[in-house]
Amino acid sequence: LPTRDSFLQYVIDGFPVRIVCCDSVIAGEPAGEMCDDRCAWLDTTLAQAPDHPTIVALHHPPFYGGMTGSSTKGLKRGGTELASVIKRHDHVIRVLAGHVHRPITASFGGTIGFAGPTTCYPFGLDMGPERELNIVHEPPAFAVHIWLPDAAPDQAGLVTHVQPVGDWEPPITLLRNGENVIGH
Repeated sequence: LPTRDSFLQYVIDGFPVRIVCCDSVIAGEPAGEMCDDRCAWLDTTLAQAPDHPTIVALHHPPFYGGMTGSSTKGLKRGGTELASVIKRHDHVIRVLAGHVHRPITASFGGTIGFAGPTTCYPFGLDMGPERELNIVHEPPAFAVHIWLPDAAPDQAGLVTHVQPVGDWEPPITLLRNGENVIGH
């Protein structure tokens, strides 16, 4: 993958939705950053395709998730600057991240921020004053993002589902082809 200076940043193009991937890593630290150079690269890259729906992806979420046991957000520095860049580009339809080991959705930079669930050990949802960070016994999960350009004009766009992974009971069918099957 192409690098700029020491950052690994790139674009996935050629699809209905463009994906711009940003490097938020601070070597040797768990928190991330979006320094001036990274934000400038993102700003320039977003300006190259202003009519193309775009996802911005980075590892560390730039928004606060409300959990007291973890850091206030995944970015140690540059969250405000990143939000300013995103706000300048109204074709950014989502900011995707990971790092926090649970799904979190928040407003960010005039669009939707989403931290995906974890496929390994999940962290508990702790909003209490003790500031604990716990691994909990919840199933791993993944996110499925679906682009729906042909939905009703006021509903078209990116839809995200969170799918738990595991061995579950068979489904209970409620409807088949739009018809109620319960009680038949």
